[in-house]
Amino acid sequence: MEPDSFFSDIAIVGTMGRPQDERGGESLTPETLIIRHCAPTLAALKSSSLVCLKCVSGNLDGTLSRLAVKGVGFRFFTNAHGCPLLFVYRPWALKAILANGTVRRHLGPLGYDTDDLVQCLRMLGMRLGRYDFPHEIGFFLGYPVEDVVSFIENGGRGYAHSGMWKMYHDVDSSMRLEARFTACTRCMLAHHECGMAIEELCAG
Repeated sequence: MEPDSFFSDIAIVGTMGRPQDERGGESLTPETLIIRHCAPTLAALKSSSLVCLKCVSGNLDGTLSRLAVKGVGFRFFTNAHGCPLLFVYRPWALKAILANGTVRRHLGPLGYDTDDLVQCLRMLGMRLGRYDFPHEIGFFLGYPVEDVVSFIENGGRGYAHSGMWKMYHDVDSSMRLEARFTACTRCMLAHHECGMAIEELCAG
């Protein structure tokens, strides 16, 4: 993937498109790490999130088990740079995205069977390991389909605004969506810091 990544949110992807923690290697508990980088997915506002696990410290399995009860799915990937990644997703939301005609037309030629979520996740993992951050990952992460398509077609150039993702269409609406994601993260972090457990914050 070109250095000019589709993603601009350094909480997910750092410079040159590589994941990094936004505080430069700070060790975080599993709950804090997942809330900081995946809150909109936990709140069911977003189909999925991706976070680097290099800075996690603690019992990740226990945290994931408590979230699984809430209907949250998980996959472990490794990108082309050897960075361990946790893909946090809402199965029902991903299935809806994969049913989109435009998404199907773009993913099919790349080897994705959009009728099979498990196969699509397996293929995504393979392509992450080969290409670092393949362009189509924007579909999986729930960013506006038209923005993902335009990014692919324009090679990452000519966007109207760069926020959490490269925005090409209806920037006002996209910025409102971005603000909603940011507000969700801040709210969840604040409640977690006040003592609420991650499963209490997660939408059922």
